[in-house]
Order: sequence, then structure tokens, then C-alpha cells
Amino acid sequence: MGNYYVKPERAGNSPYTRSGLPPPKLDPTGDKPLHRGGNAMSLEMHMADERARARGLTPAEREWRMKWVKDQNLHPDEPIAVDAVHRQLNPIRILYRVLFLPIH
Repeated sequence: MGNYYVKPERAGNSPYTRSGLPPPKLDPTGDKPLHRGGNAMSLEMHMADERARARGLTPAEREWRMKWVKDQNLHPDEPIAVDAVHRQLNPIRILYRVLFLPIH
């Protein structure tokens, strides 16, 4: 068994590539993200387009997604505020309020 690798002929003088061709030019904006430098970061990015999000979904996944989106809408009575939930204090908090907080 031998080594069957054949070194490609050099087409240029660049020391940075095997072929000798210079590396491709970079984008003039550089490789830094677009949200740097005072621009607000977009949380949507490539997902802003509904068609792009749904492109690879199966019919079952599309049906599930429609149900999920529908479930995100709140009922007119929601959210329900229950005062008893916020009034309950644990014993340590009651003791702390009695001992350390001034009485008004």
C-alpha cells in the first residue's frame, strides 16, 4: 500500500492556500454581527417570515402549530388575579415583619 495523494499544482503565489490562489475577499461589513455597533439585535432574524418558518413542516406539524398559535390567545377573563394567593405569608416572613419592620 502506498500513498496515492497527489499534490495539486499551484496556480498562484499565496502562502495561505494549497492551490496558491488567494483566499476569497471578505464581506465589506466584516464578519461581525449586524446587531453590534448601536443596532438593536433582532430576535426574529430569519424567522420573521411565516413561510420560512413553515417551509419544512409536515401536515401534522402544521396542524399542531396552528393549535399552538391559537392557544397563545388569552381568554378575555385571563389572567385571573387571586388575592388569597398573594396575601398568604409564610411564618418566617410574618416573624420578620413583626420584629424588623416599623409599625406605621
